[in-house]
Amino acid sequence: MPNAGKSTLLGALSRAKPRVGHYAFTTLRPNLGKLNFDDFSITVADIPGLIKGAHENRGLGHAFLRHIERTKVLAYVLDLAAGLDGRKGFPPWEQLKDLVLELEHHQEGLSDRPSLVVANKIDEAGADEVYEELKRRVQDVPIYPVCAVLEEGVPELKAGLRMLMDSVKLQRLGLVKIDCS
Repeated sequence: MPNAGKSTLLGALSRAKPRVGHYAFTTLRPNLGKLNFDDFSITVADIPGLIKGAHENRGLGHAFLRHIERTKVLAYVLDLAAGLDGRKGFPPWEQLKDLVLELEHHQEGLSDRPSLVVANKIDEAGADEVYEELKRRVQDVPIYPVCAVLEEGVPELKAGLRMLMDSVKLQRLGLVKIDCS
């Protein structure tokens, strides 16, 4: 979602230095970073924020969605603070629903890729309660609470991304079947 902290998270996960602003739609094209492990590395892409109707090419929808077609796994970055204290925004479970629908409207099965949820801005006042509600509402996918700007929860997220990529490798070898339902 716009202003969820995707660029800040990319900087926390890698050595990338994407432009970060305190307003929506700072990122106008995808930024890439390398997440390095001892035995391999993965490319992490910061896709600019999608808006409702992106599948109808609202905003730069098709341009952004085409980048997602090339991914092996998805990390949905949600803003836990959206809507808190009268801020403009939707609760994270609504953000996730909107993102999944946009992916599916663009290309059937796109949202079926192995995924996890990044619950960003856990440091904001009131975010703990929102995070607990998110966990109750979204149970089929791993959720990682982080504060990207302070890099809290980032090591656990890196481990989660590693597990996700390992499971994709095993699936390609035919050794495991991933159920992403």
